[in-house]
Formats: sequence, C-alpha cells, structure tokens
Amino acid sequence: MNTAIFWRLVWKEYRQQRALWTAIALAGLIFQIAVLVYCVLNGVSELPDKLFTVALSVPILYSLGCGATLFAGEHEADTFSFQQALPVAAGRVFTAKFVFALLSALALFPVLWLLAFAMTSWKLPDAGWHLQLWGGGVVATIEVLVWAVLGSLVLRRVLPAAIASGLIAVLLGYSSLVLVMLFGGLFQRQVDDYFLTLPLRSACALFALFAFVAAIVFGRRWFDEQPVWWQSIRSGAKAQVAIANHASKATSLTAMRRLLWQEWRQSRLAILSLVGGYFALFIWFGLIFKPSASPNWAGMLVLLPFLSTVLGARAFWADQQGQHYHFFTEHGVRPRWVWLSRQLVSGSTLLVIAVVACVPLLFTRPHEQKLQVAALGLAVLMFAAGQACSIFIRSGIVAVFSAVLCSVLLFGWTMFLHELGVWWVVSSLPLPFIFWWATWLYAPTWIQERTAWRVRVATAASIVVPLLGVVAGIAANRVYEIPAIEPSFDTSIVQTPVTPEARKTAQMYSEASALLWNKVSVDANDRYTITSRDADWQRGIDLFVSASKRQECHFPSYSDLPRDMPLYLNELSNAVFAEARHLTSEGSLDASEELYESLLEYLAHLYAQRSVTLYASHGGTAESNCWDELPLWAVHPDQDPDRILKMLNTIQAFAIHNSPNWRLGLLEEHWLQERAAAMDDQVLTIGDGSDRTAQRIVLKIIGTLMPWERWRSSRLADVITETKIEQLAGLDAPLAPGRYPNSFQPRAEFTLTTRTGSRIVVTGEALAAWLRTTPMLEPVFTGANYGRSFDRIKAQRPAVQTQLALLAWRTEHGQLPESLASLLGNPFEALPLDPYTDRPFVYFPNGVEEEIWDDGGMGMAMFGMGGMLGEEVTPTKPKLVRSEPFIWSPSEQIRYAPGTVHSPSDSPTADDFRDQQGNALSDQSLLHQGVQYPIPQSDQQPSDSADNASALPKAE
Repeated sequence: MNTAIFWRLVWKEYRQQRALWTAIALAGLIFQIAVLVYCVLNGVSELPDKLFTVALSVPILYSLGCGATLFAGEHEADTFSFQQALPVAAGRVFTAKFVFALLSALALFPVLWLLAFAMTSWKLPDAGWHLQLWGGGVVATIEVLVWAVLGSLVLRRVLPAAIASGLIAVLLGYSSLVLVMLFGGLFQRQVDDYFLTLPLRSACALFALFAFVAAIVFGRRWFDEQPVWWQSIRSGAKAQVAIANHASKATSLTAMRRLLWQEWRQSRLAILSLVGGYFALFIWFGLIFKPSASPNWAGMLVLLPFLSTVLGARAFWADQQGQHYHFFTEHGVRPRWVWLSRQLVSGSTLLVIAVVACVPLLFTRPHEQKLQVAALGLAVLMFAAGQACSIFIRSGIVAVFSAVLCSVLLFGWTMFLHELGVWWVVSSLPLPFIFWWATWLYAPTWIQERTAWRVRVATAASIVVPLLGVVAGIAANRVYEIPAIEPSFDTSIVQTPVTPEARKTAQMYSEASALLWNKVSVDANDRYTITSRDADWQRGIDLFVSASKRQECHFPSYSDLPRDMPLYLNELSNAVFAEARHLTSEGSLDASEELYESLLEYLAHLYAQRSVTLYASHGGTAESNCWDELPLWAVHPDQDPDRILKMLNTIQAFAIHNSPNWRLGLLEEHWLQERAAAMDDQVLTIGDGSDRTAQRIVLKIIGTLMPWERWRSSRLADVITETKIEQLAGLDAPLAPGRYPNSFQPRAEFTLTTRTGSRIVVTGEALAAWLRTTPMLEPVFTGANYGRSFDRIKAQRPAVQTQLALLAWRTEHGQLPESLASLLGNPFEALPLDPYTDRPFVYFPNGVEEEIWDDGGMGMAMFGMGGMLGEEVTPTKPKLVRSEPFIWSPSEQIRYAPGTVHSPSDSPTADDFRDQQGNALSDQSLLHQGVQYPIPQSDQQPSDSADNASALPKAE
C-alpha cells in the first residue's frame, strides 16, 4: 500500500492543528501555575493531587477542539476542494485525520504530566488517585474526541460541532455520576466517584462509536460533496438573499441594516447553538440534578461568563473564514461599520441572556445584588477579551481557546486583585474599554490586510500601552495606600553576628537535651518522673549545669535557617525538674538548690535571646513550672530557713534583670519582614516545619513580576513595627482585664510621623486590612500577643517570693505570721505587690472553711430522688473542711474596688473585690475565683481539717 499520501495528510493535519495543540499546552501550564499560586496563598494541602488533576484533564479541551475542526474545518478553511482533488479514498482521509487527532491528544498527557511533576518539586500524588487520574483523563479524552468527530461530520460547522459535542459529553458524564450516586450499592469499589462512572461512560462512548461508524458512510457523501436536503435549502436561501441585497440601493442606514442582517444570517446557527447549550446546561444542573428542592437560579449567572467568552470569540469568526472580509474591501464598506455590526449582534444576544439570568434573582434574592454585579462585570470583560481574540486570530477554533485562556487569566487577575483589596475601578473597569479600543483601531488594518511592521507595532501598542497604564495605576494604588513613615527604631542591634561562645553554649544545651531525651514520663499527678536514671542521664544533667554557668548563649530561632542543631527544650526543662524533685525527695537539698539555680540561669539565657518566640513557646512555661516547684522544695522537713532566704534573694535578683525584651523581638520581626520584602530565600521558607518550597516560588514570582508589592511590604513593615512599639508603651502599667488584644483593635488609633514631618492617624482596622492584603509579609508576621503571655509570670514572681518568705518564717518560728506586714524588715524592705491590684496579696494564714459533702454532692441528689419516690432517705450530712493557707490574686477575672483605704503594708480583704456582675465576694467564693498560691504544709494536710467523725452537721 502506498503510504505517501497518508503521511502527507497527517502532515497537513499537523500544520493545521499545531497552533491549537500549542495553545492548549500553554493553557495547561498557566492553569497549573494558577492552581499552584492559589494553593500556596490559601494554604491548601495536597498540592500534588491538585496539579496532576489539572495536568491530566486539560487534554480533554484539545480533543474537543481538534475533533470539531477535523472535518468541519475543511469547509471553513477552503481546503475542501484540495481534499476532493487528491487521488485518495475517503477511508484513507478519515484514518489519517482520526489517527493524528488521537495521537496528538495523547501526546499532551506526558508533556503536562512532566510540568506538574516539576512544579511539585518532583513529588507524585497518592498512587490510587494517580491511577484514577490517568484512567479518567485518557477515557474522557477519547470519549470527547469521538463525540467531536461525530459532530464535525454531521454539523459541518466548527463552533456548533464543538458546542454540541462538548455539551453531550458533559451531560452524559454528569448523568453517569448521578446514576452512580443513586445506585451506589451496585459499585462496591473504593475508588473516586468520577472513576466509578467510567463503565457507564464507556458504554456511552461505545454507542457513539457505532454512530460514528454510520457517520463514516455519511461522511462519504460529505467527501463526494453530496449535501443533505437542509443544506440545499440553506444554500438557495442564501443565493436569494444575495440577489435581493445586490438589487437594492445602498445608503448609510441601509448599509448598517444589511451588515446587521448579514451577520445575523451567517452567525445565527452558532448563536442559537450557544444559547441552546447555555440553557441546556442550566436546566440540567440548576433544575433537574440539584442539591436542593428549589431551582438554583444563580447557576444562570455562573454560566454567563462562559457564554460571553464564546460569543465574543465568534464575533469575527464568519468573516475570518476564507478571508470573507475581502468582500467589504471590494465594495467600499466602512471597516468600523463592520466592527460595530459584529459587536451589536453578539452584544445584544449577551444582553438579552443577561437580563433573563438576572430577573429570577431579583425576585428570589432582592437584597443580594453582589452576585449579579460580579457576573455581569465578568461577562462584559470576557466578551471584550473574546472579540479581541476573534479579530486578531484567523483560526476560529484557536481564537475560541485563546479567548478561554485569556478569560481564565483575566478572571484570576481580577480575583487576585480583589483579594488584595484593589479598587475595581482601577483594576477591572478600564480593561474591556481597552480591548474594544484596540479592535476598533485595528478594524481598517484587518480588512485591508496591512501587515507592515509599523502597523503591527502600532496595533500592539494600542493594547500594551493602556494595559501598562492600568498596571501603573494599580502599582501606585498599592504602594501609596501605605503611608511612608519615619521609623523611630533601628534594627542594627539584631543584625550583629553571634559569637562562637554563645553558639557553644547552645550546642551544650542541645547535647544535654539529646542525652535526657525520652527518659521521663508523666505520673498520675501529671508530674514528670524519671524512667531511666543511667550514666547518660547524669552526663546530661552535668552538661546542663555547665551550660547554665556560661555567660553568653544564642539559641537558633526560626530566623536562623537552616537550623544546624536539634533542640528539645521542653523535654530538657522537664527532665531537670524531675531530677531536682528526685534530689529533694532524697534529702539532697543543697544539690537540688544548685539545680534550681541552674534552671534560673537557663531561663536567663532564654530571656537574653533576640527572638521572643523561644520565650513564647517555652520560656514562660518553664518559668511558671519553676515557681510552682520551689514552694514544694522549701517545705521539706529538713529545710533550712537560711537556704530558703538565699533562694528568695536569688529569685529577687533574677526578677529584676530578666524579662522578655519585646522591643528586641519587634526589631527582629521587622528585620525579617524587610528580608522577606527583599525576597530572601531563607526567610520566605520560614514556616511550621512543612515544605515551603512552593510558597517561596510563588512569593518570588509575585515579587519579581510585581515589584511594587515589595515596596508596599517594606512600607507596611515600618508602620506595623511603629504601631506595636506604641502599643508596648503601656506594658509597665498595672495589669487589667483585656489590656492585650489578640490582634489590632478595630477602634485603636495610632499617631505616626511621615517622612515629610506631618502627623497622621492610623486605625487598627486599617492596619488589619493592609496586612490581610499583603501576602509577602505572611511568612514572617507572627501576630505575637506581646505582654499577655507574660502576665501570669508577672503575678507569679512576687507570689513565689511571698510564699518562700512565709515558709522561711514558719520554718524559723513554727507557725505562719498573722499578716504579711510581719515580713517587713526581714526578709523584705517592701512587700511584693500583686500586679493586678498594686497592693500586697490577699493573705489567708488559716485557709478558708468550706462546706462539702462526703459523697461529692450526690447525697442531696439521692435525698431529692427518694422524696419523689415516697421513700424515707436519711440525707448525708455535710462537713466543714478548712483549706491549706494561701495567698490570693484576683487575676483578670475579678475587679478590685476597695471600699476603704489600706496602709501600704496591709493586704486587701474579700470585701474589696467584685465579680463580673458587680457582686461582692465572700472568703469561700475566693477559692473558686481568681488564683490561689498555696502555702503547703510539710505533711501535705491542712492542720485543722475536719474528718468524718467531727463533721459539722448542717443546721436543720
């Protein structure tokens, strides 16, 4: 068999389809980039699944366009006569076309798969999902190709064939999915719902294949130019209209009328096919298969942008076929009249459909108009972009897919700018007018076929220059929205190099944490106990003590990437606490004292760090545990009052010199934000330990393509740091409920100085909005609640000093003092103050007497049930139990409202406090509100607690 003619036909199809293949491959790349950006900016997990889904689904679009063009395109491209002149059978032509279409469609799969593989940093999705994607994508591609070829043979027009075949494939696929969901018991497979539909869809494709075989016979008539009866009637009608138009006299008004009528005559089939497909999809998805009983009228608006894209893309399709626009040049028709007539026919159709789509929502959702406005705006924008593709691209099917691609890009661009808070008048409103302006200017060039390079440059400039103006407006809006302030801070202090001595100390702590790792467990009292006190344990403890004696220490924080040492700080402090408790239980009080002092020196190392994140994540908890442990250490029977007072002096010195340096933390955060604005790779990968490579790539793309985002980020970093420094100014004031917000208060106001010397007021609401719309600061903005995490410690520090002083007094005198004023002179010159009241703590040397039930409160309940049943039940008598001595702080729950004036050494009483409802508090209610700091007994039992025998009965 002579195969030369076969390969020539294949080469001819390659020449005709390569533009479409390239456009679809490029569209797949852009779709994957869009998915990558969306997933990274929104924190969507399972990125490989999303990217490979897009990659293995895009070839379906190519099979739709290629199949529709395969036979119908011969008439539109005026190559049908060439086909007839060839000495080849119709079967050979059909085989060459179909084989090329199938192979070229399948060739897209490995190309797009490799692109997705690269974008996921060489990671594959789940194996089962990956297999389903391959199977579903290949089957759907072949299925759509079969329907498209069939439509191309029967309808003989590219656009109607693409619409009809695409519509059939969508409806059959969705119907198969619905049937599978309705009869789910017939498909007991643990696979995706889409994959479950493949048996039914394959049956549909098989049916289409039989129909296709019949269409081959019908295709012979097409190849032999034997038209069917409706095409003969259509041709005769066209001839009669042409004779009538030629016989009439042309005027300005009649010329426009004839252009409108001529456009309607040549486009009505495509327009009616689009409108019919639009309503068919809406009826199928919005009325028949819908999740709710009521019609989903919003579906009409959701489909409207898709319809507008295709309507715009076919505005000049008929004129581009066979260069029919030559007719207007030969007859002296004004080019811009032709342009206007095409816009009016397609635009009026879109207007009518838009009105029909909006009317139901005006009655069902009269107060929700955002959806209508957004859908109409997108429809106008996508129609304008589609008509630009239609006039600039001669191939109709390539123009459609290019319009779809442009619409997707414009939709993504519009949504991206909407998320960034850019005003739509600046970002979106000018775009459709730019596209219409460019095609209006290009209309004479298009009809007269002027292709000189100057003409092409002018045409490109008519689009590029206005678009650059829009981009410049967006850039100015983004940058100058943030005021340029004069910062009052300097970040040079956090950029000084770390000394080798400081790194060595951190390395010693790291080695100690590795030796003590996994050697403690939690007992029944939620305390850490030692599980393996071996040689490694002792070496770890000794290494910890040695490291705490060193002067400098620098722990690697989240800004010190890459981290070169493992640190298990929580486990390290828990192990040291367990060792100190063990030494105390054995009576080694000097050794346990040394270990507690080492813990305080370790906490001092944490406070000396540049980053406050270590304190927020570990230091505060470790210090709080230390203050809880020391009273238990001081109450040991062999304890010495001098040793307790020595520890008290150590705590006082520690409290004076060690507090979180919030300002230093702000400066480090600002420095990181500046590095993020400069697109530093290490800073952009800061995160929660997960792989942030995709995030870094997306942010670098944004910073490279939109440099104004870096300028905005730098300005915003200055504003945020300055406002936080202003917030920190009140940290030394007495603590009060709600003083530290979780984020910027909407009503908060900050006065800042601009670079020109003027003063401006910035609200917290504006700050929150600016930060939410600045993605480049997201990796390094901690939103730290400075101060709140230190409130508990600020109350515990004076409380533990008071506890230790009271325990030292009791150890020396055998009993607690009657009041805290007795501690003045020895050991205090001034009593430690509760930061919530700025007064000494409330002191209960004898505890508080509380009435409880022996059975935990069930006695009264059983008594009530017995009374209801008519049975005589003896109620369980309550007893009075006295709590251990304690000091008390109202914390943030209780309001301090003193009724009388106390001397500086007198503690407030219960009558000086009010609850959230303004009610006075009793001594007993203080046990359940506020915070207690107990003065533990040596035997861990209240000295005068009543037992069952001496329970005080409730008065009857």
